[in-house]
Amino acid sequence: ITAAGPSAVNCANAKTGPSGAWGEAPVRDVMDIVWKALGLAGENARAAAALLGKPARFSRLPGIRSFRRPLDPLAPRTSFPVEILSRSVIEAASLAFWLTESGLSVRVRVARQIVYRMNGATRMEEALDSMGGPRPGEQRRDYGELADDVRQAAADLGLPLTRPGRQWDCDGQKYPGYLDRATSLSASFARTPKVPYQVYSGVAHAELWGLWRGYVQLPRNGHPHDRQQLTFKPLNMHSAVQALVRAITSAARRTAGY
Repeated sequence: ITAAGPSAVNCANAKTGPSGAWGEAPVRDVMDIVWKALGLAGENARAAAALLGKPARFSRLPGIRSFRRPLDPLAPRTSFPVEILSRSVIEAASLAFWLTESGLSVRVRVARQIVYRMNGATRMEEALDSMGGPRPGEQRRDYGELADDVRQAAADLGLPLTRPGRQWDCDGQKYPGYLDRATSLSASFARTPKVPYQVYSGVAHAELWGLWRGYVQLPRNGHPHDRQQLTFKPLNMHSAVQALVRAITSAARRTAGY
């Protein structure tokens, strides 16, 4: 939190709710989420750097001239693994980007963290129920924050939390879908902001058009079961690395300004 930045202004808010003054706590909850999201993005960027045989320094990632292609059985044979890691970086970085958007009032920013938490708590409990509930000796809360906990947090702050349709709404703030969030982030560095996340989602979900990115057609005089083979396409790898680096740096830059 910078002394004269928006975060300091948010922390010094005079908001009150049924439980009393808000104080710094709900704002620091926002920053805790942002910190974790950027941590996840950073870890996946480090994993991409390791795959490429690079030092774990973001400043060294963008170039493709020095890509090392060692005869290592674990070295990537296609751009697939880096594209999937890039997608994950975009997802995590876009959460931080959304929560630290410039010009938001403290009420809107805190409402965003509430609706984010409620979306996650609901999904966690749905997954737990599909497993048949907690295992013997465990409680539901051992698996994560519960929806009732988030409802209580919203009520204590005096923020209305409803679900009029498929999306949760907290004081007018709805949790954006992954593509919407990714598009907002990618718009800060890409001319076609929907494309990076859409393309890498196609790879992650094994869509046929995504799989085509990593294969090449062999001559028809080959074995009938060897019609296609994995191929390394430097441009695909370069694009994935560029998207990864720009996503995490854009989110980090905005967060630093908050």
